[in-house]
Amino acid sequence: YQAHASKSGAWWEAVKKTDTSGFDTRIMSAVVKYNQVGDVVQTRKDIDAFLRDLPYDPEALVQAGYTFLFMGEPNRALECFEAFERVGKHLPYFCLALHGIGSVHLLENQLELAIPYFDEATRREPGYPAPYRWKAAALALLGNDSEAKATMQTGLVLTPGLTVQAVRAGARYVD
Repeated sequence: YQAHASKSGAWWEAVKKTDTSGFDTRIMSAVVKYNQVGDVVQTRKDIDAFLRDLPYDPEALVQAGYTFLFMGEPNRALECFEAFERVGKHLPYFCLALHGIGSVHLLENQLELAIPYFDEATRREPGYPAPYRWKAAALALLGNDSEAKATMQTGLVLTPGLTVQAVRAGARYVD
């Protein structure tokens, strides 16, 4: 989001001038403001407000889940992803919620719980690269280096330009 926000000043200016009662502009407004300012308290308030209005909207739930994940609030993220799981299993982007749940488990050092979510995310959407990387991390932490390497190679085929330098260039929190 940070890279997108910094490169899209005109887009952000247009969003600020529009009616922000709709889901898309409300969630993007909260995310972009968080990335620009880093105000966790205000971001929490913004997310809570639109989740009150859209408690069963799968897009709102998955965006809120990832925002909480990025803010270091895995329990709040898990609540959102699990709510998405209840209402959005039929959606083509359900793999995002599966990846999100797996990510929470990985960050909570519940590695054995994380891997099946990454597997299901890649089964549903083999072209989505993130679960491969996170599964590789979980496998490596479990000491299964050969499977971790093979899993990472699969993910790298999907995103050959994703290097350490590229991540550092696009993320303000990585040094």
